[in-house]
Amino acid sequence: MRGHPPVRITDPAAEPIPLADVMAHLRVDGPEEGIYIAGLVLAAYEYLDGPSGILGRHLLPQVWQQDFDGFAAEMVIDLTPVRAVRSVTWRNASGAMIPVEGARLMTSAGRVFLCAPVGQDWPAAPRGETVVRVTVEAGYPRMPMPIRQAILLLVGHWYANREAVAGGGAMTAIPLGVERLITPYRRPAV
Repeated sequence: MRGHPPVRITDPAAEPIPLADVMAHLRVDGPEEGIYIAGLVLAAYEYLDGPSGILGRHLLPQVWQQDFDGFAAEMVIDLTPVRAVRSVTWRNASGAMIPVEGARLMTSAGRVFLCAPVGQDWPAAPRGETVVRVTVEAGYPRMPMPIRQAILLLVGHWYANREAVAGGGAMTAIPLGVERLITPYRRPAV
């Protein structure tokens, strides 16, 4: 069963790449361009990160919530990578939210499923709108170096080319550039 679209509860605590590292990569001295460069880093990060990013995965630790209309044998968590289940609660017939302890995650064919606790079945929850609420930690504990390098390449390109189109000579792709760096991290189509 697929749930409702996930909602981010907690943003990543760290910046994608420290501004000092980006400034060193760009060989920029002084703080004059800092705000502009920080904006480029955020744009590159958001281009890649999360369900709407081209990688379809979370690059830094963050907390997400996904609601379901009931329990099912296969409850697909629409996030990746999922690090841990923080909580699973369900609404009983009287409207009280009841916790479920020991829910597990299982990965199969690039998809993450929520499973009932070992040796137990899911509670007999009534079917209806938002009966089950799942909160998970998603994201890499540390951003993979190829993705970090891809962000630096994007920022470098955008910093050097501040217009939507380039004039003059022909533009060519950087060998082993951004696409090569991020391809292994693209979420498989489901």
